[in-house]
Amino acid sequence: MPFVIARVRNHYGKGIQAKMVRDAQEYVANNNANVEWFDTDDCGSLVKGGHYSSVGLIEIGKRFAKNSH
Repeated sequence: MPFVIARVRNHYGKGIQAKMVRDAQEYVANNNANVEWFDTDDCGSLVKGGHYSSVGLIEIGKRFAKNSH
Protein backbone atom coordinates (compact mmCIF):
# COMPACT_ATOMS: atom_id res chain seq x y z
CA MET A 1 0.00 0.00 0.00
CA PRO A 2 1.43 3.43 -0.89
CA PHE A 3 2.12 5.70 2.07
CA VAL A 4 2.98 9.40 2.09
CA ILE A 5 4.70 11.14 5.01
CA ALA A 6 4.42 14.86 5.66
CA ARG A 7 7.78 15.31 7.39
CA VAL A 8 7.38 17.25 10.61
CA ARG A 9 8.35 20.86 10.45
CA ASN A 10 11.84 22.05 11.33
CA HIS A 11 10.19 24.16 14.05
CA TYR A 12 10.26 20.95 16.07
CA GLY A 13 13.68 19.93 14.78
CA LYS A 14 15.73 21.83 17.32
CA GLY A 15 15.84 19.09 19.95
CA ILE A 16 17.53 15.73 19.48
CA GLN A 17 14.22 13.83 19.67
CA ALA A 18 12.65 15.95 16.93
CA LYS A 19 15.71 15.47 14.70
CA MET A 20 15.44 11.73 15.27
CA VAL A 21 11.81 11.79 14.10
CA ARG A 22 12.62 13.82 10.98
CA ASP A 23 15.56 11.56 10.15
CA ALA A 24 13.44 8.44 10.71
CA GLN A 25 10.68 9.75 8.45
CA GLU A 26 13.17 10.33 5.65
CA TYR A 27 14.89 6.98 6.24
CA VAL A 28 11.64 5.01 6.05
CA ALA A 29 10.58 6.78 2.86
CA ASN A 30 13.98 6.53 1.21
CA ASN A 31 14.26 2.81 1.96
CA ASN A 32 10.77 1.61 1.04
CA ALA A 33 9.48 1.62 -2.52
CA ASN A 34 5.88 2.32 -1.44
CA VAL A 35 6.68 5.26 0.82
CA GLU A 36 7.30 8.89 -0.15
CA TRP A 37 7.82 11.99 1.95
CA PHE A 38 7.49 15.71 1.44
CA ASP A 39 8.69 18.69 3.40
CA THR A 40 6.39 20.97 5.42
CA ASP A 41 9.03 23.48 6.54
CA ASP A 42 7.74 26.10 4.11
CA CYS A 43 3.99 25.64 4.70
CA GLY A 44 3.21 29.07 6.07
CA SER A 45 3.58 30.58 9.49
CA LEU A 46 2.71 28.64 12.61
CA VAL A 47 -0.01 29.71 15.05
CA LYS A 48 -0.81 28.89 18.68
CA GLY A 49 2.53 27.38 19.57
CA GLY A 50 3.20 25.32 16.49
CA HIS A 51 0.00 24.52 14.61
CA TYR A 52 -0.18 25.09 10.87
CA SER A 53 -2.33 27.98 9.69
CA SER A 54 -5.26 27.40 7.35
CA VAL A 55 -3.05 28.37 4.42
CA GLY A 56 -0.39 25.90 5.54
CA LEU A 57 -2.90 23.07 5.95
CA ILE A 58 -4.29 23.70 2.48
CA GLU A 59 -0.77 23.51 1.05
CA ILE A 60 -0.09 20.28 2.94
CA GLY A 61 -3.33 18.83 1.55
CA LYS A 62 -2.26 19.77 -1.97
CA ARG A 63 1.10 18.08 -1.42
CA PHE A 64 -0.58 14.91 -0.15
CA ALA A 65 -2.76 14.87 -3.27
CA LYS A 66 0.24 15.47 -5.55
CA ASN A 67 2.26 12.66 -3.93
CA SER A 68 -0.57 10.14 -3.77
CA HIS A 69 -0.73 7.55 -6.53
